Amino acid sequence: MDNIQDPNVVSFGLIVQEMRNEITNLIKSIAEQATTKPMRISNYVSLLILFRIKECMVSVEILISKGLERDAATLILTLIELRLDMQYIALNYKKAEEWINHNKENKKPWKVSFLLKELFPNENERESEKEIYRKFSMIKHGNPFGGTMSFSIGVENEWLVVNEKSNSNMRAIYIFAEGVECHGIFKATLKDFSDAGFDIKSNEIAIESLNSKLLELNHKHVISMLSNTK
Repeated sequence: MDNIQDPNVVSFGLIVQEMRNEITNLIKSIAEQATTKPMRISNYVSLLILFRIKECMVSVEILISKGLERDAATLILTLIELRLDMQYIALNYKKAEEWINHNKENKKPWKVSFLLKELFPNENERESEKEIYRKFSMIKHGNPFGGTMSFSIGVENEWLVVNEKSNSNMRAIYIFAEGVECHGIFKATLKDFSDAGFDIKSNEIAIESLNSKLLELNHKHVISMLSNTK
């Protein structure tokens, strides 16, 4: 299967790849400082999650490049769940021990509904997070209600629709979503490392600069999509 030559994906992808590089830089920085500074359990959890999201992001980008955005969406859901876990631990570092000692095969340490309630006291913000989670869950679990978001064939407005072609706008949106989740996780780990006494200021500056570029590019992409619908 050949790579899809999509200018939108390339533009978003270059920024997201730089974000991945910053994950590597952060891991290296913490490893170097840890030779003279003790690490707490939450720091180990942060490192575990950083390694996992880096791996996950590579997989998302490969799938997107092949036009397999539905499969990429299932991994974005993984990023969302890891982000919620890390943000919750960043609120109370004692929870890191609960996370790392978790021993249930059939469930995660905390339900998503619980995390959303704890992390987003503002109802509007919480509902927005819920809606995003629902959409990606729908795709991951092959929910037929998702129509062509979940399958290449679906029912829309009482018509059977075949949508086998990869959608350029959706590819760009999913790469953007990947970057957003990366930024969210990165920020939560930075708080953890900073509160433990690690010097991560340069890493923070770098990721915030890349996030600004990502948001600006997405704004232009949304304007472009709206212009093309007129």
